[in-house]
Amino acid sequence: MKEAFWGYLLIGLGLMVIVVMMLVQNYTSTSEEDYYLAKEVLESSMIDSVDYGLYAQTGEVRIIESKFRESFIRRFAQSINNSKTYTIDFYDIYEAPPKASVLIKTKTGSYSVNSDSSNFDILTTLSGVLESKYGNNYSTKKVELTVENGQANYSSRYALSGDTIEFIIKPNYGYENATTEAECITGDAKIEVNNNKVIVSDILEDSSCVVRYNN
Repeated sequence: MKEAFWGYLLIGLGLMVIVVMMLVQNYTSTSEEDYYLAKEVLESSMIDSVDYGLYAQTGEVRIIESKFRESFIRRFAQSINNSKTYTIDFYDIYEAPPKASVLIKTKTGSYSVNSDSSNFDILTTLSGVLESKYGNNYSTKKVELTVENGQANYSSRYALSGDTIEFIIKPNYGYENATTEAECITGDAKIEVNNNKVIVSDILEDSSCVVRYNN
């Protein structure tokens, strides 16, 4: 009888050890999987959500919050299976400068030693932040353009230091045959007018320029 009791005890202890090992292995693999998956998805989603239209116009790097959320959820869902339950929470999403924090909670399938024992669940929490250092205050210069008796396609644009940018201008009604003169009031950039184009070059600092149509 004693031998049978010790045999059952050893079998029970063996099952407990197996379950614990499975839990530890599952916890370790799940945490590592979540970390690298979230890191890659976060990075890709930030790039997906950049407002390239705004960047082309002004040189400012900005993300669209709704697009970031949509891209993150879609990419994350495509990279996982249905064996675990995931909860995604978004914190501190800033459009400019681009910054986002994401919290992922993972709950794996439950384990039990026997029908009378309690189930063991795993909960893994991961927080990740990705911040871009690029923006209009980092390496770009702002050029503002005012057109007297006319209009420009942009009121301001951004350019890298020492770069050249162009504006498209057109005169108001009645100034089609007017002469033009241009100058930069602030900053030491060079400005010239070529037909309907305004070319600003050697931009080393923020500049404010004006083009005048004179009858």
